[in-house]
Formats: sequence, C-alpha cells, structure tokens
Amino acid sequence: MKSITLSILLALISNTDAFIKRNQSFAIHGKFMCGQYPLHRAAIELWEDDRSLLKSIVYILKQKRGPNDAYIARTNTNEHGEFTINGSYRSVYQVNPYIYVYHRCDADKLPISKSRPMFKLWRTFVIKIPGKYISEGNYALQLFNLGVYNLQFQFADEILLENCNMRNELYYRRCAYSMPSPFLSRFTHSVFFMH
Repeated sequence: MKSITLSILLALISNTDAFIKRNQSFAIHGKFMCGQYPLHRAAIELWEDDRSLLKSIVYILKQKRGPNDAYIARTNTNEHGEFTINGSYRSVYQVNPYIYVYHRCDADKLPISKSRPMFKLWRTFVIKIPGKYISEGNYALQLFNLGVYNLQFQFADEILLENCNMRNELYYRRCAYSMPSPFLSRFTHSVFFMH
C-alpha cells in the first residue's frame, strides 16, 4: 500500500510542470483589401478564448466573442492594408487565440445603412489562430500568415455594429456599453471622428 501511495506521489511531483502556467506566444500577419484598394484603418483585436472547447466552437461559429475572453492586443491596418499583431498569454492549458476584426469595407452600400443614415456601420468577423502557430515562451517562433483577404466578401455570420454618434455623453456611454468590445469606444474616438 505504501509503495502505491509513494508511486502516485512521485508521479504527481514529476508532473508538476503540467499544473504551472506557462507563457504561450503567437503572431499574425495579413493584408485586407476592399475590392482593388488596400483597406486602411481596419481594427484588429487579439483575444484569448477563455472557455471550454465546445463553447469555443459554438462562439467561433457564431462569429461572437464570449464574455470571459481575455483581451491581449490591438492594432490597425496601415495605408497598404497590412497589419502584424502579436501577443502572449499565460495558461496551464493550450491557449485558443483569435483575432476580432472591425472594418467598414462597403458598409455604406448595405441596405440597412440607407435606412439609418445617422449611424455608420462597422462589419466584424472572427478568425481563429491554429494551434500549430502557438509557441511556448515569450516570442512566437512561427508567424501565422493570413495572406490577402478581400473584405467585400461577407462571412456567413458577420455582425454589423453601429458606431456611437456623439449626440450627447449619456447616449454615447449607453451605446459604447452595448458594444461587444470594451475597446471599440476608444477606437471610434481615435479613428472614426477623423473622417
């Protein structure tokens, strides 16, 4: 009996690394076009999917971000439509990072845009990062290259968001609170009002 207990204890001690959070890193590069033109100032947020595998699949298929997901980083496409974003996340388990993209390619041409002229619409979609592009440590060893996406294409479960027009501060706060991203309000201030 003592030998069984001792062997179980030794097995647990030898596998303590399995219960220690480790840093996992990833990097993504891509280029977004709107037809034949580079898409400048699309916003890309990097998130970690903090939920079970089954729930993750459901949320990713629905093109939605879960309420417990962890924000990692954010960037915008440059004047050539290109972006590179990277990040790290500490977890006991393999992380499930994804990017959440906000853009306005052809948003004004959508029928709903004509019925609500006081709002500007943002189109959003999700891209999951494959596990083979996740490296242990502080730096990504492989770059996940998305290639070139023409964002005139509509994803099956793409979501439309209205921006928060600055009619008054109370309205803006209520509108910004209802956005799926807590960082979208900052994005609308820094980019949207330049137009």
